[in-house]
Amino acid sequence: MIQNILVSVLGGVILANYFMNETANTPWLSIFGVLSTALYFTVFIEKCFLYNLPTTYFRPLGMVLYVTSYYSFYKFVIDTERLNVNEKESIEQIS
Repeated sequence: MIQNILVSVLGGVILANYFMNETANTPWLSIFGVLSTALYFTVFIEKCFLYNLPTTYFRPLGMVLYVTSYYSFYKFVIDTERLNVNEKESIEQIS
């Protein structure tokens, strides 16, 4: 339960960061926040409320959410590194 609350807060902070500081790489971070929050709530609902159903209902959804959320985080990291390299190159060209 505490983990779900913390993930909700993290998702809220990520979305607030997206709306307050729109840069080139924040869409990937916001996608990661939304997908990871959906993943944790899906797992929470499955474990706490739907424990009598077979696992075939929510496992594929959880796997898809897991893969897509971490792919979006990967893209966020790659884009951030690319922006940092471009900034360093532009500073070196000015100097």
